[in-house]
Amino acid sequence: MVAIWDRAASIYDPGLKRPDHRQGMSEGAVLELLSRGKKDAYQLQDPVRSWFGTHYDRRSPVTREYRNLYPDNQPRLGQCFDIVLPPDGDILTSFDLRIQMPTWLPLETAAINVRDPSRVSVLSAPYVVQTPTGPVTMPATPTTYGWVNGIANYMIRKWTLFFDTTPIVEGYGEFNGWYPYLNTTTFKAPLLHASSGYHDGSNTKIEQNATLQTVTFSVPLPGLEASGLPLCTFTGQKVYLRFWLRDLSELVESGTLPTPDGVTGPLYELSPAPWMRPIYVDGVPTGLTSPTRLVDRPTIYARTVILNVESDLRAALKSARLEIPFRRQLREYWEIANKDFSISPMKHNLLIGGHFQTLFMGIQSIARKRQNKYSDLLPSGAADWLTDLQFIVNTQDRIYDFPPVATRLLANREIGRDINIALYYLLFGISLDDEPGGACDLTECQKASINMQFAPVTPDPMTGSNETSVQVIGLSWNVLDISNGRATLKFPD
Repeated sequence: MVAIWDRAASIYDPGLKRPDHRQGMSEGAVLELLSRGKKDAYQLQDPVRSWFGTHYDRRSPVTREYRNLYPDNQPRLGQCFDIVLPPDGDILTSFDLRIQMPTWLPLETAAINVRDPSRVSVLSAPYVVQTPTGPVTMPATPTTYGWVNGIANYMIRKWTLFFDTTPIVEGYGEFNGWYPYLNTTTFKAPLLHASSGYHDGSNTKIEQNATLQTVTFSVPLPGLEASGLPLCTFTGQKVYLRFWLRDLSELVESGTLPTPDGVTGPLYELSPAPWMRPIYVDGVPTGLTSPTRLVDRPTIYARTVILNVESDLRAALKSARLEIPFRRQLREYWEIANKDFSISPMKHNLLIGGHFQTLFMGIQSIARKRQNKYSDLLPSGAADWLTDLQFIVNTQDRIYDFPPVATRLLANREIGRDINIALYYLLFGISLDDEPGGACDLTECQKASINMQFAPVTPDPMTGSNETSVQVIGLSWNVLDISNGRATLKFPD
């Protein structure tokens, strides 16, 4: 109580005397005395701190508006659509695509599938398996079909933000399936899975994805990582986003298929197409799935959060020159033909330029891509793709001397998150004792190459091929320069 009085007396009135506790003045009485008289005058000042621990800073009044934005043209799989950002909003702070996928199941079967997907299956097409003795044709069999694992991310082939006709920043659906898990926790990861349509890969979960609830694709626009994107500052330009969607044949996956003798590993249908196929409920035929023309039109709109500010702040934003740093996604993709696949050392010259702290490298067989298993990056019948991995920049190896499997496992621990995805993380400067350290600038370097040595990977039994794709995605930086009602890139190269 003595300390409370000393602090209060020094703030409110140095002439106040300390009460005699022997006279029995209560704490409530002291607080009431202090709250009278000079309270209003005190709160009209600009104090660094107050008696109640509140910092009284004047803030501009804002209203938060949740606004739905709808595409200019009907979204259809295999095509693109545009969403125009509103010219009457002040500051955009969030932009998410809300996606409702259709289903190929009749209404009665769809209701059963939502409650208990283990009861529902669809007849597959006959398929050919490459065995040690030659190709074997397997008959059609009931299996499960669903929208691909992580459908909200993988249905977006690419997106681009345009100011008039100038592309400002672009991104890729795969990146949303890779990067957000670096910034999450073990407890939040299930929420990301649920909102994006991810599951554990089991047959039951695959079938459950045939009747999805609404899923979400978050678009990392410039400024959203900080205070927002000030829409009111570039009213002289048309600002819109264009999204390219994958084709219907690339967005459905099957469950496991029966395996003939002599073949190891799970088998999945190539380019799954469960259209006009017999449906089984509890093993009993109940009808046919829908034709393709009824399932290629998802319902998509943007859910945004826009702050509307007072006129003084709006005028100040319009008159000021703003520079908004933002992260941009840079990507390089290449394929290794079956005839070129070898356990001998292979080198690829990396052409993307930027200032990177981390590069993400995903290796996947073309067979898995044809099966639409985009989140399954492990090779068939092997624990790891590589036995050696180096990243050489101007003759200097820029990643720590870990074996490749460690760049998948140990790097996850190094960045402090539990990440369950088979990516290779090219982390720069993770050992403070070694040089060079820190970020890696590939903008002006003369030559950057990835040296890989593949393990003896078994060809996928559905294709008999080791044709492989490699994709590298990194986060670099650029600056959005806003002045005189227009926005441009500060570094257009």
